Amino acid sequence: MTIMLLVYDENLEFVDENWLLDINSPFLDIKVSHTSIS
Repeated sequence: MTIMLLVYDENLEFVDENWLLDINSPFLDIKVSHTSIS
């Protein structure tokens, strides 16, 4: 399963794009937590 996460700053400008090949990847948890805080 492939997941694409799009990260935007406070002005909704495109900041980063990350492709994850594993839904259970620890990196996913980090990105989700980061985007939730933003």
